[in-house]
Amino acid sequence: MWNSIKSLLGKQKSGDITRMKDNEGNTKTSPLDIAHVLNRYFGTVAETLAKNINKGLSHFSPLQFVRHYQSRFTLSPVTEEFVTQQLLALKPDKATGLDQLNSRLLKSAAQEIAPSLTTIIN
Repeated sequence: MWNSIKSLLGKQKSGDITRMKDNEGNTKTSPLDIAHVLNRYFGTVAETLAKNINKGLSHFSPLQFVRHYQSRFTLSPVTEEFVTQQLLALKPDKATGLDQLNSRLLKSAAQEIAPSLTTIIN
């Protein structure tokens, strides 16, 4: 419905760009010229932004936004029963991980490997 109304009013689709002015104020109408104008603009945005940021924010320090925390990362010890439960809960139809161990193998050997894995984890 809106497309019909827009066509009756003579409005173009919002995505159609039929003309554009370059940096010198010249109007460009060909798709190739419009593409060049856009490329020149977007190719210099980062450089222009960097220059303006350096001018206007000479007093700015990114470190003012960094909070310093004194924290410690610790893992709670796990029990052999927990490790066994986790191994038995593996889904046999999932792909292997970086260790290339099949989950079916881990699941079937859970009782035998749980003690060693518990020692490694703790």
